[in-house]
Amino acid sequence: MSALFQKKYDFIASDMTSNCNLRCPFCLNDYTQISGNTLMEETTFKKVLTLLPLLKDDGFFFVLI
Repeated sequence: MSALFQKKYDFIASDMTSNCNLRCPFCLNDYTQISGNTLMEETTFKKVLTLLPLLKDDGFFFVLI
């Protein structure tokens, strides 16, 4: 197994849209110019799914909508 896949993560989080409704004050993203929702492309989502083997056995996979 390669060194990349030996590292395990506690959680992986992904935003399904470009218009997060949480607006966390500490977030680094500037959402002021975004209006409406733009969904993640299918190819991007499939790439995100390839990260699942990096999760610990008791890890969490979040998809934020």
